[in-house]
Amino acid sequence: MFPPSARAALEVHCGPLPLERLFVVPKTTRLVSPKQCVITPARVLGFGAKDVALWVDDCPGGRVMSIPIDRLIAVDNRSILLYGRLRLLAAGAQLVVRYNSVYRDELQENLRVLRSQMARKEFAVESGFQWLDPRNEQMTQSDLPFRWQAALDYPTVRPNLREPVLIAVGDVAGIRRGRTGPPSGVAVLGPRELVIANEPSDSLDFARYGIDLLAVPRERLDSLSWDGRSLTVHLAADCGGVEGHSSVVLPLDPGLVEAMGRAFGSAVQWI
Repeated sequence: MFPPSARAALEVHCGPLPLERLFVVPKTTRLVSPKQCVITPARVLGFGAKDVALWVDDCPGGRVMSIPIDRLIAVDNRSILLYGRLRLLAAGAQLVVRYNSVYRDELQENLRVLRSQMARKEFAVESGFQWLDPRNEQMTQSDLPFRWQAALDYPTVRPNLREPVLIAVGDVAGIRRGRTGPPSGVAVLGPRELVIANEPSDSLDFARYGIDLLAVPRERLDSLSWDGRSLTVHLAADCGGVEGHSSVVLPLDPGLVEAMGRAFGSAVQWI
């Protein structure tokens, strides 16, 4: 049921919000161990023209947290089985929504619009494809497993299929149920965004259904670094006119990281 006070409270920050610009997560009880449950209060995420805001029903009347869209630096959408976690990141602040991943598609159009609002600058990019194959054969996009061929056509991974992009592919050919290695996938560097789409990293003991996604506007991408186990995406943030920095750390397949280094070349700084 839609919380009656949520829409009015969100509109104070976001302006008028038609129903399609709201994402409602009802109060839920989640089992985290055989003897322990976590109760998550109802939440409503509102996507405004200039701000995005989250209403949380954890006090009388609920409370609202908001972030101006021009301060957002990344969209991080993760999953483990039927649980999803969306983080909208800014310097020193974030909005976090945990939701049933069955309803993930209902988020996608609002996230597509939000990402287009975040990625304001365009950078020159030439098309390229890099998939490191242990047999040293020349592999193409059409040789990818169907899952990743389809992923590269998703609007969430490539919002505009007509734009040139640099594509890096990790160790995806042998993905199978029960695989316990680091998560792999694809990374796409386009004119406006860096997108990393990989297997869910928090479900090592299960079949890795779905795709986790990190989207960073090119103007917010400072640099990348690799410590042998995890990729750190360093983000440049504007904190009230003062430059600040933040980061997102992803455990990733070394093959994907190597392919990113080769495919992206000097377009991305590595430290």
